[in-house]
Amino acid sequence: MEVIGYKVVLEPFVQEHVSPYLHAFVPEVRHVLRVPTLDHEFAYLKQRLAAQYYHQTFFYCVRSRVCGSVIGCVEIRDAATFAGQLYTWVHPGWWSANYFQEAMALAARDYFRKSAATTIIAQIDRSNKRSWRALKKAGFAHYARVPGAYEEQYVMILKNQY
Repeated sequence: MEVIGYKVVLEPFVQEHVSPYLHAFVPEVRHVLRVPTLDHEFAYLKQRLAAQYYHQTFFYCVRSRVCGSVIGCVEIRDAATFAGQLYTWVHPGWWSANYFQEAMALAARDYFRKSAATTIIAQIDRSNKRSWRALKKAGFAHYARVPGAYEEQYVMILKNQY
């Protein structure tokens, strides 16, 4: 079921989203997320489609309401499997315009409504200041610092307010 906001529409991720998703997954996004190639992201998407099918993840394709294009994603993964539940990105053309904050708020509200979860945990590389600021604006609070695969990470938490 779609979740409709003022600027974005969230759609549960399905096979038909793969091609427009990969088209919008530009080198600048891949660099920040440390994804070496589109083939790596394609393999990830195949895994996540299966997880989505078995209700093991909440994976939303983010579309702009203005042009209808895929501009990113918000995935809230299973807390028992992933230390950092959140996998998100927005195309650089929509940075600094609150598209991410609206998408995150809509996804969190939908996630909390459909699950028994009380929090969402995000882990962000310390050098990724843009994501850290975006999550703060979206209501996440700094919780801790932990070692990460590449560098120290910030752990941020969003509590269910809905």
